[in-house]
Amino acid sequence: MQGERSRGRDIIAMNSGAAVYVSGQARTLAEGMMMAEEALDSGKAMQTLKRMVDMNGDPAKLERFL
Repeated sequence: MQGERSRGRDIIAMNSGAAVYVSGQARTLAEGMMMAEEALDSGKAMQTLKRMVDMNGDPAKLERFL
């Protein structure tokens, strides 16, 4: 989730893109995936994940997986 290209990144982008599309924030699935890729590449997705973990969980647990 830090802009690195991998199969895992592609899966995250596809799933996230579908969520963006279904939520109505994108007109097409392809547009949703593009928006998700931009969030991953810019680091915004990681920032959001860290903020969510800070608010709801244990940040040390997240760091073990990064």
